[in-house]
Amino acid sequence: MTINENLNEKLLQQEINEDLDNTDIDDDLDESIAYVPSNKKLIQIYNYFYHKGYYNIVSLQIFNLLTSIFMLVFLNFMFTCIDYKGLKQLKEEDASFKNYIDFSNFYKNNFIYIFTTIIIILYITVRVIGICNDITDYYKIKKFYNKKLNIDNRKIDTITWGEIVEKLELLYGNDYNIYNTNMKILKKDNIITTILSSNINKFLYSRLIEWNIIYCIFDYLFDNNYNIKENIYTDKNKFVKKIKQNLLIISVLTYLFMPLLIVYLFFYSLLKYGEKFYNNPSKITSKQWSLKAKWKLRYYNELKHELKDRLNKSAQYASAYCHIFNYKIVSTIGKFIIFVFSSFFILFLLLSFYNEHLLLNLNVSDNKPILWYLGILGSIIALGKNMTKEKNMEKINCIDKLVSYIRYLPKRFKDEYNSIEMKKSITNVFEYQIYTFLKEYFSVLIIPYSLMYLSNYVDNIIDTILENVEYDNNLGYVDIHSNFRSLNDKSGDKKIISFSEFRQRYPNWGANIELYQIGDNSKIIHRSIKKEENVNIQTTYDSNISII
Repeated sequence: MTINENLNEKLLQQEINEDLDNTDIDDDLDESIAYVPSNKKLIQIYNYFYHKGYYNIVSLQIFNLLTSIFMLVFLNFMFTCIDYKGLKQLKEEDASFKNYIDFSNFYKNNFIYIFTTIIIILYITVRVIGICNDITDYYKIKKFYNKKLNIDNRKIDTITWGEIVEKLELLYGNDYNIYNTNMKILKKDNIITTILSSNINKFLYSRLIEWNIIYCIFDYLFDNNYNIKENIYTDKNKFVKKIKQNLLIISVLTYLFMPLLIVYLFFYSLLKYGEKFYNNPSKITSKQWSLKAKWKLRYYNELKHELKDRLNKSAQYASAYCHIFNYKIVSTIGKFIIFVFSSFFILFLLLSFYNEHLLLNLNVSDNKPILWYLGILGSIIALGKNMTKEKNMEKINCIDKLVSYIRYLPKRFKDEYNSIEMKKSITNVFEYQIYTFLKEYFSVLIIPYSLMYLSNYVDNIIDTILENVEYDNNLGYVDIHSNFRSLNDKSGDKKIISFSEFRQRYPNWGANIELYQIGDNSKIIHRSIKKEENVNIQTTYDSNISII
């Protein structure tokens, strides 16, 4: 089939799907009409499952908007309405906070304020329109779940995605089995996984940059039904030019609004993470998978909730492994911190028992009373305790458990658990939360330059996409690594591992297909699978490609 024939066929199917999508999914739908959910509808069906119901989706959208509005209003209030000079000179014990607030300053008649207000109003308007559309769309999805799938709000909390897809398959036939359905939902994500797990991965400093990359590049490459735009094959230069233009526009806008973004992100982060780190200082020394790792470790055709669950389970073993190295010196430092600061903590505590009025009236330094220092010392002591926590787990056990979830490590590491290279490979992608937080904040400074530099790679990105996309008769154009129907001896390691993981997660899929299982020498073993057979997938070590 030629590209033009494929294009005409897909355009016709797209028109059919758009017409069907405009039809309400409710109990009034004529049963004689064979409604076929499009990729967009399937994504909405999955999002309904992921967020566990209609009201969770609506409330999340509304409160995210309210959070943004509150932050904008709160920042304006902080910078314009509070008399900080008067508060600094405060001497009276019973002074009222309202005496130092002037709401008349809330609305300042100057150019910057007017311009910022207009931008905010436009932003809120766009968000409100999007929320209204989502409320309407997901209400239809709710009725679809209730009436067509016979799943009410109580069942959505406990039902699995596999069970939902089984119901879809009963309604619409084998074209909506678990493999086809997940592929349709993840068409876009699979291609993004291929690109962001490649050399472009070096640009993923933060979620802000990730969002800009996806918005400027991938959102333009896909249509409203989440299919790749097929004229990319015939008009590549147009796409390259448009993407470069998108990157330029976002770079300029980020540069112009950088002061506002820096202030907004600072206070947003302060309010969001400040309380967390203050009440639980151990979070500062805790680690998590980096953004780069999440794309590198993601399997093809792996849904968002599956990836999240797998990485959450693997994090404790990665943390235990990293904690083993240099544990003695870290533990020694932690014990020293606990001893020194506990001494002062106990001293202040004893003084408070001696005279309870000392807590508020006795200043230690800089007009800070003992009560204030007790809070600070308590946080530092908690941090020291986290540094002295013992991880009762051997290196080999940590790695075996870790690999059972991430499913890949280079073969050379199999017997080198103590090597510096092994430790470095993991610590490079498993980083401190405080480090992630700082990267997220300061990345706004480099976004304009990163996107402009990225524009030099647009041609290579488009070429990589075209090289890694193939046509499937059932699914259309898909990422070649995600197409398990084309699995063969030349398939890459990540594709094979993704297949084995998918086959293990959904053992009832494809009763008559062959299972490709990886052996110790990275050879593909073929054997027929029967529906009632138990599938045992081995963890794989290989020396060629490192996910980590």
